[in-house]
Amino acid sequence: MRILRLSDGKYPMSIHEVKKDFPNTSFPKAFTPPDGYFDVKTMPEPVYDRYTQRYVEIAPALNGAEYEQAFQVIDFTDQDLVDGAALKTQDAIDLALSDFLAEAAVVQNDYTQAEINTFTTQEAEAVAYTADNTANTPLLDALILESGEAKADLVARVTVKAAALKAAMGAAIGRKAKKQKDAAL
Repeated sequence: MRILRLSDGKYPMSIHEVKKDFPNTSFPKAFTPPDGYFDVKTMPEPVYDRYTQRYVEIAPALNGAEYEQAFQVIDFTDQDLVDGAALKTQDAIDLALSDFLAEAAVVQNDYTQAEINTFTTQEAEAVAYTADNTANTPLLDALILESGEAKADLVARVTVKAAALKAAMGAAIGRKAKKQKDAAL
């Protein structure tokens, strides 16, 4: 509760401060401001451009029978605008990173982190096996031992998925880099 004392315009006041003004008064549990004090209605922040303006709370405004929070929108100074431009740039860079992370999560959605951690090894073993079918491939061997899949089929699937993952992640990284570069201009 934000309270206005009308006699001198003191605002905001807490319930505790109001009670101090009335040391010999017992207030009900559900506090209601006494005469001359008003509960100020909380209002949404005003519409403003956060890159070129800011707002400050000013004295509450009487609207009909109740007082409401009031705000003043203030244009930034030249220095504020420099800082605002930096904020806008950082926001765009942060958004590019956030978009990338969301896109990467979709690409990797079907895999646990433990599986993702084996992708490099799976691909290296698949490449080695493709070059020499007698190559040492302990991870792929363990996979086919449990899955019953033919090694050639697993190698083909790993190779195709690795290429698809590289293409998808490469495109996502490229989009992120472009957004960040555009933000810095």
